[in-house]
Amino acid sequence: MEKSGHSKAWNGLAVAIAQNLLIEDVLGISATDVTNGTALSYTHDAGDALQAVKAGKAQVAILLNATPIKQLRSVVQAGDIMPAKSTYFYPKLLKGLVMHPLA
Repeated sequence: MEKSGHSKAWNGLAVAIAQNLLIEDVLGISATDVTNGTALSYTHDAGDALQAVKAGKAQVAILLNATPIKQLRSVVQAGDIMPAKSTYFYPKLLKGLVMHPLA
């Protein structure tokens, strides 16, 4: 995945591997379509993803484990940013902004 132009930490992310190898190389969906969401839809619920395939609303579901905070930190410390739709934290804050140092 050297062609990605990203850090070693970014290239080690399950979501980056899925995007580069499965979505782009195997399925032929461009990075632009991934970013724009024109060829993909996202859900945080595996049951919803599988139901979409069963109902014919999706052709395939790709299920990934959550990215560990340690990996997220490594990507940020390498000066990189996480791939689109790759981070999900729950519970979400209802309003406001909370800042906490990672180091």
